[in-house]
Amino acid sequence: MMNNHKVKCMTYLMVIVFVYNYLSSVWVGYLNNFLPAAYNINTARISSLLTYLEKNIWQYVISILGYFSIFLILVVMLVFIVLLTNDKLTASNIRHGLSNQRVYLVTVLLLLFLLPLNQIGLKIPIVNYITVPTTFIAMVSGPLKNIIFWSSYVIVMLFVLKLKYVFYYLLIENDNLKKAIRKSWDASHHTTVRNVKIVILFVLQLIIAVTFVAALQYIFDELRIFRVSILTANVLMSLLAGVIYFLTAEVILLFTSSPKKIEKKNKSVSEYVFSVILLIIVGFSSVALAGRLLAKPASDYLVIAHMGISSKKDVPNSIKSLAKTHLTKPDYVEIDIQKTKDGQYVLSHDSTIESVTGKKFKISDTSWKRLREVKFISSGHKVYLTNFRTYLKKANQLNQKILVELKINSTINNNELQKLIDKYGKDMQKNHTQIQSLNQNSLTRLNKYTNITLGLLSPVNNLINNSKKNQFYSIEFSSLSPQTTKKAHKFGKKIYAWTVNTDSDITTMYAYGVDGFITDTPATTREYLKKVAKQPQYAKVVWNGLLFKRSNF
Repeated sequence: MMNNHKVKCMTYLMVIVFVYNYLSSVWVGYLNNFLPAAYNINTARISSLLTYLEKNIWQYVISILGYFSIFLILVVMLVFIVLLTNDKLTASNIRHGLSNQRVYLVTVLLLLFLLPLNQIGLKIPIVNYITVPTTFIAMVSGPLKNIIFWSSYVIVMLFVLKLKYVFYYLLIENDNLKKAIRKSWDASHHTTVRNVKIVILFVLQLIIAVTFVAALQYIFDELRIFRVSILTANVLMSLLAGVIYFLTAEVILLFTSSPKKIEKKNKSVSEYVFSVILLIIVGFSSVALAGRLLAKPASDYLVIAHMGISSKKDVPNSIKSLAKTHLTKPDYVEIDIQKTKDGQYVLSHDSTIESVTGKKFKISDTSWKRLREVKFISSGHKVYLTNFRTYLKKANQLNQKILVELKINSTINNNELQKLIDKYGKDMQKNHTQIQSLNQNSLTRLNKYTNITLGLLSPVNNLINNSKKNQFYSIEFSSLSPQTTKKAHKFGKKIYAWTVNTDSDITTMYAYGVDGFITDTPATTREYLKKVAKQPQYAKVVWNGLLFKRSNF
């Protein structure tokens, strides 16, 4: 059970962390606007790149200083918290703490250690900008790998918790780093069981909060009134966001606490009420300012088969899977194309393929004549690369629309882009093909040669504008927010979410109002969307919109 003093400290720290996160988010937004657009960087030659950097050097220098100022303010905040909780808050002590280089080093190490907690939704300062998109994690993880990782992390956490007083010894007793580590270890010598309880309590608090809001939302969903479900979902999301900030404060307080036992003090009911009120205010402010408040979902949407498959058993990016996927009636099939050495385009997600004999072939350095003979393994099947023209003609015969991702792994010039349109443009326009790419520079130049619908592909929540170059934005689903969708619709643009497979993710993206669902299972995704459209499923949204997503503020 938390003592009253700890609850009070966590309450105020929760507010401080929220204000810090919000102000740093505003500052980062300003810095990003100040920087030149990344797609304008000239990488054609080393000399061109150097000339570009020389021309814009001061913008980058000022931005780097701006980012460092965010870190500096975090250090100031941590120093302030340690000194305040130990009744040592004076101007001279603050100056002394900020001049201690060891404090900066420990802060960096602490942020690195806390990085995985940000991945589950905590609002850890600074590292909330380093959240790895869920789709990318899914590519390299699985149930067993996740168990191994988090089990290992908990073990490391129990070890690191023995060093939780390092800040105290550095700032209050002015020890060097080696001595501070040793003294913290000694002070925590018999606290392993207590640390295990701390970890378990933290997990239980999160589980109880999530279960409570989900169960309550489920009751309101059973009323089958969308307006009621949206309203209650916004209220309960705000409550959960406040709890998450409170838990974030609890984690930070662990590493800024004192080894001295603090006498428990009686706390009146009014003080507890005050803590709850602040939690609710912080939670609502977080959800509202981050643009996560829900509105009415889109009435129309597209289901898009990711990499042209109907299930994960299919061979991705292959003509072999096209007919099977077409039977599931996706609005579009999404494929990846890459240029060969002789100017042909083939379907492949990876820039290099490995033959069954173990030989590797880089697609851009190999001719189609050679590549067409290379047998490789994909999804457990022995296959050959599919030529884009062959795929395009078959799709047109089936009257199947295509969303083409143009993979660009090296510099592509205007002549090559024009040849792409000259060679395939007519067949692509026959069936309303759309093109997307991570490379905004190439899309900008490609726009000069075609009327085909173009869209920017992005693993993060990209800036939306009214430029005619991007008619849609294809964004990794865990980076999206309702605010992004609203802004896109305001400019007449569409938002596609990728890669959306689970019921909770499908429901959340539906609640966010996205226009397209890029999925590995188009048939089941469409069926589930029909179910969601008939009856609210917001019980999954209230927690899924905050956990395992980009943290933001």
